[in-house]
Amino acid sequence: DASKIHLFDNYKHIMDLGGGHGQLLNYLKPIVKPGTKLTVQERPQAAESAKMLEGINFIGQDLFEKVTPGPDCYLMKHVMDGFDDESCVKVLKNVYNASKKGT
Repeated sequence: DASKIHLFDNYKHIMDLGGGHGQLLNYLKPIVKPGTKLTVQERPQAAESAKMLEGINFIGQDLFEKVTPGPDCYLMKHVMDGFDDESCVKVLKNVYNASKKGT
């Protein structure tokens, strides 16, 4: 039962990097604290075509160019499958550069 999961209780802003149409954050929505900001960062074309989900924000930005700073929790699910090591390192460096201390 997802409602008993408390992994995300301490976060004020959760961003799903490469989160497609927001399915993961939509699943997490009932278990995060009220007021938690939920954002998907996805390629511009995908973010524009995403069906807008209530309570989830979408940012069109390519992870290989930049990761949006601000969240205190970044999620990535199956984002780097199929990419070479160099590309994966680039994305992870972008996450590191965007992260604030303690993220």
